[in-house]
Amino acid sequence: MAQPAAMTMDWPAPTTARPRAAHLREVPPDPAPAPGRAGLLLVEDDPCLREMLEYALTIQGHDVRTAGDGAAALTLLEQGLPELVLTDLQMPRMDGLSLLSELRSRDATRHLPVIMLSGCGEVALRVAALDLGANDFLDKPPRLEELFARVRSLLRSARETRAWREASVRDALTGLANRRALLDHLQRELARSGREEMPISLLLIDVDRFKSINDRYGHITGDRVLRACADTLARCVRPYDLVARLAGDEFVVVLPGANRLDAERVAARIRLACHLMAPDGIPEPIGLSIGAATAPARDRSEPGIDPAFLLEEADQAMYAHKSR
Repeated sequence: MAQPAAMTMDWPAPTTARPRAAHLREVPPDPAPAPGRAGLLLVEDDPCLREMLEYALTIQGHDVRTAGDGAAALTLLEQGLPELVLTDLQMPRMDGLSLLSELRSRDATRHLPVIMLSGCGEVALRVAALDLGANDFLDKPPRLEELFARVRSLLRSARETRAWREASVRDALTGLANRRALLDHLQRELARSGREEMPISLLLIDVDRFKSINDRYGHITGDRVLRACADTLARCVRPYDLVARLAGDEFVVVLPGANRLDAERVAARIRLACHLMAPDGIPEPIGLSIGAATAPARDRSEPGIDPAFLLEEADQAMYAHKSR
């Protein structure tokens, strides 16, 4: 499935340099580390504590990147996302609360696990952090065994939640985005097209005579045809276009930045590619009916476009094509 850019970056290999703090040099490896190496972002303005925690977490098997304040952390996040953030509460330029608020306001980092670190015992600050969406809170300097346990626990929970979330927006048969993911994505892309004053198009695709394929060759072969169509559609579009299964034998392709002519060219490419594919058990070519709809570039002051309206327009175009 074509999706937006990957969410997790390749973190650098762990450093072998030892910190100046002698009492951390003999920290034993984690006896029960979280499965797989995790990318962590450590945000701490105290250089000595930052170096010590970086070393301690590194020898636990994690890949750690560091920042001295929230502003520097946001710059690092533009290069890719870690699996977990540990951040100090009180820092210059941008403190931990401001960083946390920014993380929770962005779609990409809304669910990113965050552990707050603070040497301040003021309850109001802790309450504010938890209300903003902090997942955990530790006193500074943290006890290492407790820090390691909290990191392990949050990583386990985050990975389970991420797997559940991905399954909830993915079509089980084809692996494409499902209807729910499509509508969410289309809503965001329509809003972005309005902000950036650029067009956006979508294609609604229906497999011709699919019922007769099921009746003649069986439902297992019909499923094979749908998977082959899904794979072919994904190969025919750009990496940042979205391909989704709407329902049954209907698919949708969202094309940000594409005008009507662009959409028609993509439709022709898809139609030819599916005609030439040869799913096992099907001796005949697969035909598609494709309807295109385009929201042209518009001024920011103009009202937004309802995703349902664009889908309905593509649906009408698709049935007009099928009737011909």
